[in-house]
Amino acid sequence: MATPQQRPLSDMCVLIADDNVDGADSLAALLEIAMQCRVLIAYDGASALHLATEHQPDAMVLDIRMPRLDGIGVARAVRAGSSRPPLLLAATGQADIAEDLPEIDLCFDQAFAKPVDPDQIVDALKLHWLGGPARIAAPPFELSDLFTRTAREVARVVKARGHQLSFDYRGPFVVLAADEAPLHAALFRLPCAVADMMRTGFLIFSSDVQAEPDGSCLVTVNAAGTGGPVSPQRVSEIVARLGLTEQADDEPGTSQAEGSCPNSKGRVEFASRTSEGVLLRLELRCTPLRIDGEVADAQGGEAWIVGENEVGSALLERRLQRLGWQVQHHASCIDASIALGSEPRPPAPRLVIVHQGARNTVQRAILLQRELPVRTRLLFEVAPGATNVEHAEAAGCEVRVAPLSPRELHELTADCSPAGDTRPAPFVAGVVDNRKPVVLVVDDNRVNRVVASGLVEALGYDAVTVGDGLDAIEHCKRSPPSVVLMDVNMPVLGGVDAARRIRELQVLGRIAPFPIVAATADADPEVEAGCLAAGMDGFLAKPLRLAALAHELRRVAPPTGRIAPVVLAGTR
Repeated sequence: MATPQQRPLSDMCVLIADDNVDGADSLAALLEIAMQCRVLIAYDGASALHLATEHQPDAMVLDIRMPRLDGIGVARAVRAGSSRPPLLLAATGQADIAEDLPEIDLCFDQAFAKPVDPDQIVDALKLHWLGGPARIAAPPFELSDLFTRTAREVARVVKARGHQLSFDYRGPFVVLAADEAPLHAALFRLPCAVADMMRTGFLIFSSDVQAEPDGSCLVTVNAAGTGGPVSPQRVSEIVARLGLTEQADDEPGTSQAEGSCPNSKGRVEFASRTSEGVLLRLELRCTPLRIDGEVADAQGGEAWIVGENEVGSALLERRLQRLGWQVQHHASCIDASIALGSEPRPPAPRLVIVHQGARNTVQRAILLQRELPVRTRLLFEVAPGATNVEHAEAAGCEVRVAPLSPRELHELTADCSPAGDTRPAPFVAGVVDNRKPVVLVVDDNRVNRVVASGLVEALGYDAVTVGDGLDAIEHCKRSPPSVVLMDVNMPVLGGVDAARRIRELQVLGRIAPFPIVAATADADPEVEAGCLAAGMDGFLAKPLRLAALAHELRRVAPPTGRIAPVVLAGTR
């Protein structure tokens, strides 16, 4: 996009190209009234390219499908012929554009589904020409919480491919005041790339944060994989997808590459050895608002991990040991119950974490809880997206989503210490940002948008609406929501194709990750399977029911707290 000009709107020249004569003329008249700018009109692609070459407009609004030369061809030619191309906006009412999405994304700054709201075009033109309004300060966020949320999103990708995931965060609690979406996208794309490089195996997602003497922090993120690798050609394709440059390496079976992360501006390194595995590393520096290296200490207290997955239990054991816990592992609730009654009696655990599994159900966790001392805290840990969260809570379990965050482990350790809560949780954890999570409602039917947004708001979320899958993609690029509620059948770009494209952009690091839930009147098993295959996380039948919507939103996006600005008073 060209640099905004500090000139009046009347100096702006806009070229509209559309083979729908009435549509082009109407939009031109509206722009002339709303912006008092100069407007050129073409009714086919070849004429549009001729006018663009002759007049060098500041912005172009191009229909995708036109005779003689389509809008993509015009945009491609304009970009190739200018070092500072104009703002390029696409508009289309065609129903078969799914295959064109990568090219549209490459050639245009924004794309809109027809019928286009003229106000959207005016806003885009003004933003380009005059610059945006003063940016609202982003709410601060805590770095380890962001890593944990990313790990939970990665866990769904890894599980779908049959891989195992290891997550760890080492370092102090760090509060940053910045837009977290670019960093969120940067973190997510690394383990996704590693997962794409493996057929089967084990994926490690870890971070190390070090406070520097100058007040900054050095953040090192590792995404590594070991297991059955894909072909060297496929690895090279993924490295190119990340924008990395391959480096010469004389050792057989070894490859290296490096480059910069477009989101975080950090340095990215790649290394691969056929017999051992792959590694992607991101290094970046940040200037925090606050660093808190204080950690709770369990002082040798007993913690029990109850779970069938030995690898997952071992990883959690290591994290608990760093907080001063003595850790025992039991494969099932029954084994833990037997241990409680054994002679000589073992020390009573202060903390018990039960991983949900075939041998560790909600009912067995409740029975185990009844045998434990009153002061013992039992958590029932479920995988991201688990369907029985509400059932477990109703049965009396304290439910947490895996993996547990560093802040959760700190708070648990402080609460379970022998003297009670002796150390404050970092950054006044009970004080959270009051902003509500945002649900993007995508539906071509205005009545459905009103109904769905009303239900969403009744559940305590904020709602934003768009009328087509193409508009949903553009909205998610600019402002990633907490959840997308996606209609399936829409006139220009349907929900399945829109979800598939959003997932592609998330893997590329272009959009931060979030759940997508389908909402459709076509509640057919094949439709549901298609939605899930496209990367959606859930499926709801219309008409929407409040209870079902509440359950699904809670399942795919459990509540998370953010650090509130009030806690930053007096920080460095």
